[in-house]
Amino acid sequence: MAEKTVLPNGLRILSTHMPHTNAVTINILVEAGSRYEAPREAGMSHYLEHMFFKGTRKRPEAREISDAIESIGGIMNASTDHEDMVLWAKVPQSHCDLAIDVLLDMLQNSTLNHDEMEKERMVILEEINMVYDTPSQRVFQLVGELLYPNHPLGRDVAGTTESVQAIDREMLTRYLSKQYSPTNTVISVAGNVDHQDIVRMVQKALGAWEPSQTAPLTAFEPHEIDASIRVEYRKTEQAHICLGMQGFANNDPRRFASNLLVSILGDGMSSRLFAELRENQGLVYDLSASGTYYQDCGSVIFYAASDPRKSKQTLTSLLQELQRATEDITEHETNRIKELIKGRMLLRMEDSRNVAAWYGGQELLQKTALTPEEIFAEYDAVSLTEVNNIARTLFKPENYHIAVFGPFRKDTQFKNILQNQ
Repeated sequence: MAEKTVLPNGLRILSTHMPHTNAVTINILVEAGSRYEAPREAGMSHYLEHMFFKGTRKRPEAREISDAIESIGGIMNASTDHEDMVLWAKVPQSHCDLAIDVLLDMLQNSTLNHDEMEKERMVILEEINMVYDTPSQRVFQLVGELLYPNHPLGRDVAGTTESVQAIDREMLTRYLSKQYSPTNTVISVAGNVDHQDIVRMVQKALGAWEPSQTAPLTAFEPHEIDASIRVEYRKTEQAHICLGMQGFANNDPRRFASNLLVSILGDGMSSRLFAELRENQGLVYDLSASGTYYQDCGSVIFYAASDPRKSKQTLTSLLQELQRATEDITEHETNRIKELIKGRMLLRMEDSRNVAAWYGGQELLQKTALTPEEIFAEYDAVSLTEVNNIARTLFKPENYHIAVFGPFRKDTQFKNILQNQ
């Protein structure tokens, strides 16, 4: 269980004691990302994430930042998603204070150097372009656009070429001072550490950080969107297919039954989709199933990659398996997948990085943090009837949004498959 302290400026500090590890991970999580950006600001959270590594008033050169962590054997990185931005470092426990100092220095004192900004602009534009050469990523972008039309959740977190080209230093400075406030920031630490020591380390490194009026996320009202198909042509060796549908928010109690269902279908080599599409029919090598749970909405997405000549059969078989799941999920499958989920979670919680992310992410976006044991109880309470009801709620042709990336000029064959369901 994580201990929690809230500083007078609203900053939340969490720590989880892990007595049997010599490593400590520090996560700084901020409510930033595409959901907090206006259209003309698209990509600014991601741009700032890059700039945090390019120099601070205390460490003016990028090399000084990386060297501070790497010279003690540590690792560090960052990520930006639709609802959060995360800076993190994993270091030997004896250097926890240094890592906290470095990360808070990056967050609070970035110089946003003009020359570095221009260089990083080119890097980000290449990152955006790279997705178009990575079919398995591009097809997820396409299905996101179908699931969340004209909404930041359907937009690349990195922004667009046009929005990134238009971002200047003044815009970044204004967005940083507005959105990166202590009131929507969590510092989550996991390792062989004492909570009060962590609080003191944070207070020592923090300096003056006053709350600001932050932008709310752009709400998404789940509503009926007609089934849709989008095909994007590219001369690839495989057809990449995503089948998505709207799901549940991260505070919706149905998310536990939904996650059990998704795992039964696509989690591991013993899952239904792996057994049927890969083992029995030999249609695919790569396939997956995932549920995404945002603050006020969510989605379920199935992915498969096949020989373009087998793409029709792949999509047909995928749809058939979803239909079958509305009729014959069993008690044995449900109980088995509960144990799989619980076992996987226990294995993940052996790593301080996963523990810090687990508690920090919940605290940031849900304002509370359940323990693994509390999560296990939620899964154990889900009945077979609830899983079956979720299957019948989700798996309807009118809910389906299909994206295909590959050597196809028209969507006719895929439309025909959907219409025949």
